[in-house]
Amino acid sequence: MKLIETENIPEIQAVSAWCRRIGRSHVTVWRWKTNGWITTVNIAGRPYITRETILEFKRRAMAGEFAKQHHAPTPPRAAMAGGDQ
Repeated sequence: MKLIETENIPEIQAVSAWCRRIGRSHVTVWRWKTNGWITTVNIAGRPYITRETILEFKRRAMAGEFAKQHHAPTPPRAAMAGGDQ
């Protein structure tokens, strides 16, 4: 994730603009919203995010609040055994 520059954050901005700014997809940000990690403001049917929400999200992320254990996928057993049996 790109570092969130705190001094250049507008008071309110469209979620789509914020997605571009941080290099994340709309789906990822939607998931963050669904998980309750961020809140958005609906203005005329378009979602916006406030500076306050962005700074709070950054604070929580830097504190490790959203961290999870990484689980690498296990290779299929057939591939490990050297072929089909």
